Amino acid sequence: MKTVFLMTIALVAFWSPHAHAQSLKPSWSPDGKTLVFYKREQPHMLIKTLDLQTGNISGLTDNHVWLHSPKFSRDGSRIFVTGEVDGTAGLFTVDAKTGEVTRLANIASRVMHPEESPTGGLLVFDKQMEDGNFDAHLLNLATGEIEALIGTAESEFHPSWSPDGRYIVLDTRRNNLREIIRIDVTNKSTETLRSAAVETINHPIYGPGQSLFFASGEGITRFDLYTRKETILFYADEGWSAFAPSLSPDGKKIAFSHVTKDYSRGQIMVMDIDGSGAHILHDDAN
Repeated sequence: MKTVFLMTIALVAFWSPHAHAQSLKPSWSPDGKTLVFYKREQPHMLIKTLDLQTGNISGLTDNHVWLHSPKFSRDGSRIFVTGEVDGTAGLFTVDAKTGEVTRLANIASRVMHPEESPTGGLLVFDKQMEDGNFDAHLLNLATGEIEALIGTAESEFHPSWSPDGRYIVLDTRRNNLREIIRIDVTNKSTETLRSAAVETINHPIYGPGQSLFFASGEGITRFDLYTRKETILFYADEGWSAFAPSLSPDGKKIAFSHVTKDYSRGQIMVMDIDGSGAHILHDDAN
């Protein structure tokens, strides 16, 4: 029997009755000039963009769709999202200029966290299974074929590609531990990189060189794949949580979500790769 994974703050924020306006999960455009994110405005989820040169925020989608987990395509022309359109769940794309929504795949369950492979052709995402757990899946963008990545007996969340497209890292709960694992896409072998018995660890992404970044109970952490040394780069404010780090295309900055633990307010923040210069780009209070 599977053990249902304890939801991360990002999932809880989706369906919390106390959630108000929240700007969540920023992701960079390939040219580094724009961040895309979704804004939770009950009962809607809207896809928005933030122009990093002007600070202007533009809405791409309206209240007729319910979309989240945005990630730019490799060429920047479209944004991969998940959610519901016309009452049907699935994977979708949003035109980065016009906001036109196109269904990519019909999936009769909740899906989240899509990300295109660096080499193109594959899209990784989370899919909720019949027992309530989420498993990572791969979509072949050319054929539409969908397959389970490894199909473990535990929930798998927040899959993210290595720069060369060989590996996918994700967080999971296995053997009563929260873990970050790395999957070799070529042979589906797995390696546990980080385990924790108590604190939450989630949203792992690759950084420059042999490093990962992930969210923890304290903030945003850098993890050296060689030495396994951890360095906390950003400490979340008291009463807040930091999660969903996103690396800029030039590898010099990290954008992330900073949200109150009662889910009443969200911020989009950015910092240098060493943790310096952290500042707010957008605050829902303004």
